[in-house]
Amino acid sequence: MKHRGEVREDSDMLIAMETEAEKNYGSVAATNAPVQPPDRNVFSDGSTRVDFVLVWEEPLSLQVEEGSSPAHREWRQVFLQKLRKSGLLQEQKDVLQQKTKICFVLLNAPWSVLCFYAEDISLRVPLQVVPAPLTNWSAQVLSRLSVPNPFLQDVPNAPPDFYTCQFRNNKLQRFLGSDNKDTFFKTTQRHQVLYEILARTPYGSIKRGEVGIDRLLSEGVFTAAYPLHEGGFQPPSPPVPPPVFSSEADPVLALGHLVLLEKLPASGPHQGVLRREDRALLRLAW
Repeated sequence: MKHRGEVREDSDMLIAMETEAEKNYGSVAATNAPVQPPDRNVFSDGSTRVDFVLVWEEPLSLQVEEGSSPAHREWRQVFLQKLRKSGLLQEQKDVLQQKTKICFVLLNAPWSVLCFYAEDISLRVPLQVVPAPLTNWSAQVLSRLSVPNPFLQDVPNAPPDFYTCQFRNNKLQRFLGSDNKDTFFKTTQRHQVLYEILARTPYGSIKRGEVGIDRLLSEGVFTAAYPLHEGGFQPPSPPVPPPVFSSEADPVLALGHLVLLEKLPASGPHQGVLRREDRALLRLAW
């Protein structure tokens, strides 16, 4: 985010900010970042990752009540308290400006919460790698007819296909990657779980529809609510041949391959980009 009246670089991360008063809007001045900068999307302990962020503004002057009514404060407190009861970890960071205080509440879903809601909303997780690559029947027909396939997409280091099934906590050991709790659920799956919790948590009377973050946003109780992503992928420098590209650089290679002129007739984004579930690449790949 940017300070009103100041220029900030878009690459500045929101969460890596000081809790004391500064001339910013929750961002940090850009520095000469190393090749692999440390993860800034974490709590102050340096390890708990940030899955979702809630934002609201409060006036510094006690005489100014606009945007900070007692009802809004009560709804906000009840909502945050019920989020804590549901198991979410919270950390608040405040940024002081001339007339307002901007409050950021960082949310994290522990492993037990992720497993409970993943089973509740029937998230699909990988069970086994597909032994043989999937083939397209139309590509086979065109190949037998010796006709060029205008929809052929050949991206180096395409990720494997998986057999998936609905997540079950009592069958956790059967799923691929279950030994690593930090990477078992994808970033987008964590966002899905967090949004599900935020959407179903009441803050008042259920009969009056006082439920969920969407209603709170429309009422102006919160200014914004959004998940975080890992940031932009940077290709290695100097360029590395495709066969030895790392897994982190693969999305960049896939995107660069898709925007080539001869790939314009393609019907849509490459399946490798879809499987990686990278939203930024998905929007640019069409």
